[in-house]
Amino acid sequence: MHKICILAAALVLVFTLGACQKTTQQSGDMMAQASHLELGLNAYNDGDYKTALAQWQIAADQNDMRGQYFLGTLYLEGKGVKADSDKALELITLSAENGTPDAQLALVNFYTEGKVVPQEFSKAFYWCQKAAEQGLPVAQNFLGRMYMDGRGTQTNAAKGLEWLTLAAQNGIVEAQYYVGYAYFQGTGVEHDLEKAYAWFNIAGENGSVDAQKGIAHLASTMSEDQIVNAVHLARQYKTAKTVHNPQQ
Repeated sequence: MHKICILAAALVLVFTLGACQKTTQQSGDMMAQASHLELGLNAYNDGDYKTALAQWQIAADQNDMRGQYFLGTLYLEGKGVKADSDKALELITLSAENGTPDAQLALVNFYTEGKVVPQEFSKAFYWCQKAAEQGLPVAQNFLGRMYMDGRGTQTNAAKGLEWLTLAAQNGIVEAQYYVGYAYFQGTGVEHDLEKAYAWFNIAGENGSVDAQKGIAHLASTMSEDQIVNAVHLARQYKTAKTVHNPQQ
């Protein structure tokens, strides 16, 4: 399961005047927030957590949802400030409500693991769906598993496979394996050895040992023509990137 961390990739701060032309003041506010976020990230990467705390506090006070999330992680980790899980939960929840996918995924962790808050799978499912619908591949994978396992929602293998397939197409190796396994077992979809082999092939190339074992097993039961077709399918899957949302 994805753990909370502060990632440089999450702070791709691209702001242009054309993106916020309502007023000059609004443009200035957005640039200022970007500056505080960047300064905080630079300080965090340098191990200067107190400066990161100060910069992200300013951004959070300006209702910047990313600042709220990053500030919350500092309180959670106890970096630059005394650890305070209640304060962390407050800030990360606020950020999640304002639409930050990483904050929403953090809440999935909280409600799944039951450490920061009591374990509650229905809330984990709620926030996982929010993050998945915003295009976060890790959340798409986890949402697919929740549908498959009936955690926080009614079991729906077909819906689970839709989300797992999306996560697989977006590069999540675990999802690639599970999609292959679903086709192998006929879970949520018609049993199809060629599609199973294709997804095992992709996952195996990406390092999944279970998928590599699956390929070995299928290779002993499939015909040469079936394997050729499966390899062709794998090539198609690898080039068919999609941003489709099963909810749309």
